[in-house]
Amino acid sequence: MKTLATPPKKMKQDNQKFEKALKPAGIKLLSRINNHFQRVAKRKDFAQALQVAQKVIHEFGDRYCGIWLLQHTEAHPALIQKILKHINRGIQKHYQHALGTLLAERLTSLKVPLENAVRVSDSGVYLTVGACAVLEFFPSSDSPIKVVENFQGVGVDRSTIFMHPLASGIQGKTLNSWGVASGLISTALGWSGDGDPELCRKNLLEAFRALGRSDLDGYLWLARFDDSGLLEMVAIAQEGINRKLRGKPLDLTIHPKGA
Repeated sequence: MKTLATPPKKMKQDNQKFEKALKPAGIKLLSRINNHFQRVAKRKDFAQALQVAQKVIHEFGDRYCGIWLLQHTEAHPALIQKILKHINRGIQKHYQHALGTLLAERLTSLKVPLENAVRVSDSGVYLTVGACAVLEFFPSSDSPIKVVENFQGVGVDRSTIFMHPLASGIQGKTLNSWGVASGLISTALGWSGDGDPELCRKNLLEAFRALGRSDLDGYLWLARFDDSGLLEMVAIAQEGINRKLRGKPLDLTIHPKGA
């Protein structure tokens, strides 16, 4: 998934390279690369391992490299973490997103509320002690996963309504479109107890459809644990709201339940 800081041209190029990894020729090349990496990793040759990672970046792009590094983390955790320190920040973010998504999928299958279990923030990937117990897994010292008692002070607070940094009041009475998008998302996800989640989800669906998008449910899931995903979702909803308001307005109120 793209991040807000990714320029459109760079994103398009990266997506094209990512798709190359799914084609027969790409799969064949990846097999050779992986075999070479295994030999290099067994020798603990960091310089050669970094060159292999740079080959993956060149052939398949930043986003795929993040996933590729994650695939080798379990077998070579210390080496992968060293490589991550020597490549660009964008790949590190893709790696964190892929790792957080993997953990969130496992926790979702166990019916664990993601907001209180896993968090992907600018400072890294976190699991709570309770989530580790449910997963029957506790990260080693080489793991990129950080374990905390709770998420107080970690990334975006999801225990109450979230407001995007660009949200502001208009004439002290109503919120701008960033604030409305934030409120709709917070209420749809149950972070605000004063509104109707189903109505808010309906409004978000209309905002996404205004942009020709059908991935609302995926973003609602992602927003529960991934901070950059939450911020991106607000930006999409805000753009959709503005587009709808130039035509037929949305019902932008967040009605209390039973009102």
